[in-house]
Formats: sequence, structure tokens, C-alpha cells
Amino acid sequence: MFNKEYWKIADETKRRLFNRIRNFSKEESLLNVSKDWDFALKYQEEQKEKARKIILEEWAEIKREYKENPNFNEERLSGYLYEALYYLCALGLHVSFIGMDLYWISFDKLKKEKFIEAPPYFEPIPLYDIIPPIIYKAVDAERAKTPQLKGDFLIFYVEGPAGGRKVTPIALVDVKKNRFIYEKYKKKDGKLMAIACLRHGLIAEIVFPKKTYDKIYSLKDWEEKIICPNCGELMEKPYCICPFCEREAYPFTREDWKKL
Repeated sequence: MFNKEYWKIADETKRRLFNRIRNFSKEESLLNVSKDWDFALKYQEEQKEKARKIILEEWAEIKREYKENPNFNEERLSGYLYEALYYLCALGLHVSFIGMDLYWISFDKLKKEKFIEAPPYFEPIPLYDIIPPIIYKAVDAERAKTPQLKGDFLIFYVEGPAGGRKVTPIALVDVKKNRFIYEKYKKKDGKLMAIACLRHGLIAEIVFPKKTYDKIYSLKDWEEKIICPNCGELMEKPYCICPFCEREAYPFTREDWKKL
């Protein structure tokens, strides 16, 4: 068990990393559509790289500050660094689609011809996950957790032309440093998360970095897996039938189910 001092440091670590992203976006902006689309893309990549370096610098500063503190657990707290990096990657895609939309609604024909139809819409919503666990104890039984919506981000994605938009199921995303942690320690919790998501019409998703934190630049550097609410195994999309337990996972994603 971690003591009160550890959780105080953990809370500060997460806030500092995410505050650097917020302050950078507010002060310098990640989007500039004052010129053509090629300029906007180049500007966004340059700004995103600046923000990435700021996050890494903040993490290095946190480690220096708490180097001698026995309550600072670098291995565990680095999970917040991965959360911040994932958010920056997701925010980059969000900003790109906003930029496309701004060009799409422009009356400038030279700008609009870049996009045949309205661009998709993607938005990551960070969650602050201090959630009290609902634990029960039955007669002659050990304490057990109940299904709860516990994750790091909500991901919204909408695609298709205006007037015929297709809304994909909202994903509750949990960021892990590597797959080993999930497979060895967190599969039971993942299954409970997936059950809770199923009850609320959400998709339970786990993401792992493909590279070390200093080499993460975009969502392509992350591996995405869907959690089966029946067995807790990690599967690929589409997410209707689990290839491991062969049971239906998320029935609300079926096209025929949507038409009922």
C-alpha cells in the first residue's frame, strides 16, 4: 500500500504534466489557419513537438525535485507521463480535424477543394480518475470489486458527410505503460471496466506505447486493444465477437442491432 505522501506526489505529478499541455495550448496555440493547409500542417507539427519536449522536460524536473524522496516511485509514477503523452498525441488528431473543418466551411474555393466532404470529428476528453472503489463482501467470501467506469480518457469519433454522420461508440480508454502490466496484474480490473462500459453503451479500450516515452510522437506509436467484457482478453476491432471466448462482446456495435 502507498502512503499519503506518495499520493500527494502522484496528484502533483499528474497535474503538473497536464497543466503544461493546457498552458502551452492556451499561450502558444496548436493551430494556425491564417495561410494555406500545408502551412497549417507544418505549424501544427512544430507546435506539437514543442509541447512534447516541454512535457519531457517537466518530467525530468519532477524526477530531480523528488530524487531523494523515498515516497517518489519513478516506475509507478511514470504512468502519468504516458497518459500525458497519449493525450498530446490524441489532441494532435483533434486539432487536425478542427483545422480541416475550418477550411471546409471556408468560402474560399481553393481551400475547400482540398476536402471532398466534411472531415471527421475526433475529440479526447481527459478524466481525473480519483474514484472510490465500490467493494463488497458477501457471506463467507473475500472482498471483491464491482464493475465501474474507471479510465483515463473518453474518445469521441464521428465520420461521414454532413447530414449523414456516423457516430461510432464512445470509447473509455485506459493508458498502460506496457501490455505485461495488464496481462499479469490488471486483467480482472479490465474485465470489470469492460462490463461497466457495456452497461453504458461504451467500448472499453486499453492503449500501450509501442516505443519508449522519448520516441512517442503520434497515435501511430500506440497499440490499441478492446477489452472483452466476458473474459477480459484483449481483442482487435471489430468488437462484436471475441476470438478468445467466442462470445458476443459489444452487441450495440452490430449494424443489425442498431436497426431494431
